[in-house]
Amino acid sequence: MLPPVNTAKSFLRPSTGRSFILSFAVGISFGFTFAYVLLTLTQSQFREYSLIPVREEFDLSRDTLGDEQGGGYRASSPRPKYAHDDSGLDHGHKHEGHDFAHDFQDVGEHHADEAHHHGEDVIAKELKHKVRVLCWVMTNPDNHNKKARHVKATWGKRCNILLFMSSSVDPKLGTINLNISEGRDHLWGKTKAAFRYVYEHYRGQYDWVMKADDDT
Repeated sequence: MLPPVNTAKSFLRPSTGRSFILSFAVGISFGFTFAYVLLTLTQSQFREYSLIPVREEFDLSRDTLGDEQGGGYRASSPRPKYAHDDSGLDHGHKHEGHDFAHDFQDVGEHHADEAHHHGEDVIAKELKHKVRVLCWVMTNPDNHNKKARHVKATWGKRCNILLFMSSSVDPKLGTINLNISEGRDHLWGKTKAAFRYVYEHYRGQYDWVMKADDDT
């Protein structure tokens, strides 16, 4: 025997009473209220009491003279502890507005004859005698002090012979005047003159020739 039609409809689609609507509204209100309070606590000045931990990050785009002058940490949670230096030494880091001293020690000067550097260039020295490399660097008077001198002080030391090709003589740098005007229109002429100078004055003293610019 089939159930009445009204009973079947009631079973398939239960009636929505006032109690259900009231419970749903209370739940939605409680959820939004709880979320608002939680977000407010995490964004307020009482972050140390918040339920969600706040990640500290340092704002490098602003002055780092302290919070009262616009710099420092974005988060208001406790700052990391810095070690204080009570020895009275001036490390060169002190700025006005700081109430602490960074525990940075002077690293001093480094030299090639230090104990931990011994033996690290054995292979380089061996290859320097087996394979002779002549390096000539294209430069100009404007870059003698700005660029070329740094080449001489760094990787230029690895060359058996290091030459600086320019349009004027610089005794400190040891440049060679090729008597070629500067400018893009004269680069090829300057390059040919440099190779000609190397061949005429250093022939037989190198196995390889390396051409470089002063910003290499």
